[in-house]
Amino acid sequence: MKKSKLIKLSLFLSLVFVLSIISVVAYAEEEPLYGGTFKMRHQGNPISMNGYLNYWSTSCQVHVNVFNRLVTQDKDRNLIPDLAYKWDFSADGKTHTFYLHENVTWHDGEPFTSADVKFHYEMLASEDIVTYVKPRLVNLLSIETPDPYTVTFKYSKPCQPILYAFTQSDTFIMPKHIWEGTDIETNPANTVPVGTGAFTVAEFVPETHVLLQKNPNYFKGGLPYLDKVVMRVMYDTNAGLIAFEAGEVDYTSPPMEELPRMLEKDYVGSYKSLSSGSTRLTFNHRQEAIDKHPWSADIKVRQAFAHATNADVIVERVHRGQAKRVHTAVGAGASWWINPDAKKYEYDPDLANKLLDEAGYPKDADGVRFSFTFPIWDRWYSVNAMELIKEMWKDVGIEIKIEVYEYVTFVATFSHGAEGLKDYPLTYVHIGGWPPGELVNHHASKPTGTMNMGYYSNARIDQLSEDVMVEMDPLKRRDIVFEMQKIGNEELPFIHLLSGGSTTIYRNDFKNVESLLPSRSAKSFENIWWIHGEPPASDEPIAGAAGAAGAAGAAGAKGKAGAAGAAGAAGAAGAAGVTGAKGAKGDAGPQGPVGPAGDSAQTMVPTILSL
Repeated sequence: MKKSKLIKLSLFLSLVFVLSIISVVAYAEEEPLYGGTFKMRHQGNPISMNGYLNYWSTSCQVHVNVFNRLVTQDKDRNLIPDLAYKWDFSADGKTHTFYLHENVTWHDGEPFTSADVKFHYEMLASEDIVTYVKPRLVNLLSIETPDPYTVTFKYSKPCQPILYAFTQSDTFIMPKHIWEGTDIETNPANTVPVGTGAFTVAEFVPETHVLLQKNPNYFKGGLPYLDKVVMRVMYDTNAGLIAFEAGEVDYTSPPMEELPRMLEKDYVGSYKSLSSGSTRLTFNHRQEAIDKHPWSADIKVRQAFAHATNADVIVERVHRGQAKRVHTAVGAGASWWINPDAKKYEYDPDLANKLLDEAGYPKDADGVRFSFTFPIWDRWYSVNAMELIKEMWKDVGIEIKIEVYEYVTFVATFSHGAEGLKDYPLTYVHIGGWPPGELVNHHASKPTGTMNMGYYSNARIDQLSEDVMVEMDPLKRRDIVFEMQKIGNEELPFIHLLSGGSTTIYRNDFKNVESLLPSRSAKSFENIWWIHGEPPASDEPIAGAAGAAGAAGAAGAKGKAGAAGAAGAAGAAGAAGVTGAKGAKGDAGPQGPVGPAGDSAQTMVPTILSL
């Protein structure tokens, strides 16, 4: 009996040993490799390589690979290092100090210093330009640079640190030596940018492609893995799918009806993302629009539009269930911020007809109450949705003519234009972003640069917009956001319909494709690697996975740093960051300078505080 037990124990231990070997081999097989070209379908033409001028998704997709922010975010929206490896925020929220990596250079070889950060944010705060982040800098008092690698922001009121990590392009730091004293509209760097990022722009042919090339001097040790990224401009999702199946692109969002077929293929990987913003009907509150279309100022008419629009049909027939029905400005991807008690407007055409009759807009002999021209951008989901909505509104006596604008033109004319929607009464648009900051942008009475293209104005909303940006308690901030949603749904400057979602497919011989960035429209490719690549050269450190807060860990021995495992240019990877992520292979690299001591670790902001 004892012998039998010993045999069984021996077999069990042998099995454990074999499985452990298999596990180690499997892990080794997932070691990132170097080389390869990643080809993606890019949904539109990059408008500019200048984040001061354009910060929408088609441009941001390039910017995120060419530039860096002071800090960025992980998928849980914690702040994590980028150009700054640690930071200190004062208890009152009025002083923010960042400590910068000392081994960063611009693509032209010039050193990156605190002077660049000071220049960049002073530009954003100036009167000369209008940017997305500018409304959050109204309380900025000064930016101090006590040395080349320390920068301190001082505010008259508390300021949310998440400001530095907003996903729009104007938070990417631009080089002082390239932009100082120049005309930002005509500077050659608008098309040939000089950044600090993982890739350089080797070629930019508008309406055709952008070729990104590996930055061999990137400050994040061992990154990027890829040699090149080709961003092919393809507006049409069907063309993108054809190119994908032909092996001409490795990454695309297919037409919804083709998704089930593509997901069955063994060479296809995928990930799904859900927007934190909303697709909405935006009414125009400019006086010239009201003079031309007086009904747009009538709350009963706006309520009738809401009840005449069947958002569930749009979710199912246009987005094939990938989107989610929402009722406020906060999207399904930011559910913690959604006010469940905000007024809802369900589809009810009979009630819509009743409200229009009460408002004094009866049907004529042809069954039409009023008609107007409706501008939209040329995204397929917008065009298809509006064709459905057109028929819904026709049933209650509202007749529209749809006027389709090329995306870039729509953004330049209406979204960023000084006159917003001009005299058009309303439009259909998706506006993404995470509350509270992005919510402020949609509602602030100062329209230019805030995406409030309908010029909605409400004194209480304005006050709440200021309050939420200085309130440091996350629960109190949520209460403010709840009140903003409540007021918005009572006054109906927007009719919120759905929160966009998409499934991206990619060729699965590329790894680390799903981005950690919270923005679904701009992905960084610095961590993507190709399984047919080459192992690193013996003198090249192997980059570890980017940890949520590697800089916060105490420095380990003296090996070279992982991608985000340790603070400092050549500091050692710590045992782990605050939330994990060892700097892989640090102990096997050639000996480097000793990393910073653990007692200088960054002060992390808990997830809920960084929202």
